[in-house]
Amino acid sequence: MIERKYWWVMQGKNFESEKEGGYIFAPDDDQFSHKSLKELKIGDLIIHYALKGIKAISLVQKEYVVGVNSKGEKGLLVNVNYNILDNPIGIDKIAEIFSRNNNASKLPEKYSPLTRLLTANSNGYLYNFTFEAYFCLFCQSNLKNKNQPNNTIYFGPPGTGKTYNLFSKAVELIDPYFPRTQKTEIIRRYDELRNMGFIEFSTFHQSLSYEEFIEGLRYDVNRKIPVVKDGLLKKLSVISSYLALDNSRNIVKSELNFENVYDYIVETCKEEQYVFMAKSGIEQKLVYTTSEGNLKIQSPSALKSYIVSKKRLMRLYSYVIEKNIDVEYESINFVRDAIGGANATAYWSVLKWIMDRLKESQGIEEDDDKTIDNDIDTYKLAKVDEEVYEHIKRRVLEELNHKENFNFNKTNNVVLILDEINRGNISKIFGELISLIEDDKRLGMPNYINITLPYSQESFTLPSNLYILGTMNTSDRSIALMDVALRRRFSFKEVMPDAEIIKENLMSKNGLGHNYVEFIIAVFKNLNKRIEVLVDKNYQIGHSYFLKIKKESDLIGVWNQEIIPLVQEYFFNDWEKLELLLGSDKSDYSFIINKNELTEYQDLFFSNGEDLDYPKEIKIIDDLEDLLKTLKYVFKINED
Repeated sequence: MIERKYWWVMQGKNFESEKEGGYIFAPDDDQFSHKSLKELKIGDLIIHYALKGIKAISLVQKEYVVGVNSKGEKGLLVNVNYNILDNPIGIDKIAEIFSRNNNASKLPEKYSPLTRLLTANSNGYLYNFTFEAYFCLFCQSNLKNKNQPNNTIYFGPPGTGKTYNLFSKAVELIDPYFPRTQKTEIIRRYDELRNMGFIEFSTFHQSLSYEEFIEGLRYDVNRKIPVVKDGLLKKLSVISSYLALDNSRNIVKSELNFENVYDYIVETCKEEQYVFMAKSGIEQKLVYTTSEGNLKIQSPSALKSYIVSKKRLMRLYSYVIEKNIDVEYESINFVRDAIGGANATAYWSVLKWIMDRLKESQGIEEDDDKTIDNDIDTYKLAKVDEEVYEHIKRRVLEELNHKENFNFNKTNNVVLILDEINRGNISKIFGELISLIEDDKRLGMPNYINITLPYSQESFTLPSNLYILGTMNTSDRSIALMDVALRRRFSFKEVMPDAEIIKENLMSKNGLGHNYVEFIIAVFKNLNKRIEVLVDKNYQIGHSYFLKIKKESDLIGVWNQEIIPLVQEYFFNDWEKLELLLGSDKSDYSFIINKNELTEYQDLFFSNGEDLDYPKEIKIIDDLEDLLKTLKYVFKINED
């Protein structure tokens, strides 16, 4: 799929008329970047700026044509679907957003719609915009009220579109202004956000455990011992919490760059002769590196050598950054304050050497896979590897004692989707964390709590920008049978069969007439009414099964391969109810037949076998005309 592009259009006083017409328009000339309209592709996103504010966001529906606008002027015309903002975003608010946290660096370097003073650039008409700037403006700024529950379960019969509803909701939570009028674009946006790491999807099952979902012991092949590994929920909670730490991003970036230089030393020590200068001016030579990646340091004037541990050196560097210590002029005692123990001279010499190299970073080749930058909060969550994650986690754990450092008002949301949540053993999967998922117990809320996890002994909490969305098939399990603790902590939204969705979908397809669509809807409604009476409303047939019909003959496959197997499952061997649902075997038109009527069963016994209880079966009808006649008779559909 072609990558989506982002644009900013200066519409001015033409906004209202073009909004009514569902297009943007420009003369076909060389002024004000008018010809840029020819570059717009289907699905591209446009920000509409008019009268000192952003009024709408739209998606391109069709590529440009030469057409006429409402004033009768001829030019370039592009069809778009306007999503009008409830509250336009004024230029002052836009300037405020881009003036903080170096956000202005995310704007286009050339031909930006905003000047260096963050005022509207009136020299052009259509500008390229960046995804990073869009995300910063609409997904981090908390412009839209997100007063929604953190935990929601969508429940209903199979085939009612619960999963699609979750996709749409996930997009809304992360990108609230994105136009959600087209199913294809919602799914495309969902995929984009998931690829960036803002959405995670997991299916619950009976064997899923706490150790997989939260944390547990896993065998490390290289170290040949069991080690604690973080599960999906813990990882997502750590990363979501990190997004709210504005002040820690530069620290983590510095730590990773520091580590890059350290690893460079380890990798090249056999080819290079590394000499580190102590504070006293005495040389400290690198003798070799240990199998654990630590440095063996020795002074030529001393017989004894010292180990410089990577882990302790990293802790020392973090201490220096946090305390803003001037390493060159500060007393060496700060080393002992930070990491304790001896070898302060060796640690200081290596620390100073690496910090000097960081200032001359052009000479050190950085490993892109380990580098983290300030933009991780906008589009690089999915690129967080294990090493980067450990740095982020350490930073989050340190800050948990200072919850005021977390700012959830101006950060991204993250969504965890739990499909078929009712199929898992909730107590087994969540364990003691069931209390943490409550909205008011989360980090950033007044009643925030954290607990110590049993395996790692690390503190853990759920952040308020992490949303948990689940699905539940009511044909598998009723809400009444769900874990009470889970029911109390989730909001529930019922998703039931909807005939209007079938009508809207089928009427948009060529080759399906009005009468045929109305016939399908009548079958759908009557079938579900009977199921509701015979079993329960939670076992009705969802509308999504009928959306697969693209031509009239597709009904054969949908009925025989989708509906009939589901009905057989619901009424397994209950032929009394099946006859009430699908017609008696004694009627002229029915989906149920008694095998004593079949030719191959007529002469099966020497006696006439009239007293025998012959088995029944559901008839598969492969002829469209016969199927329509049978459906019409069985479900009592009157001809119009």
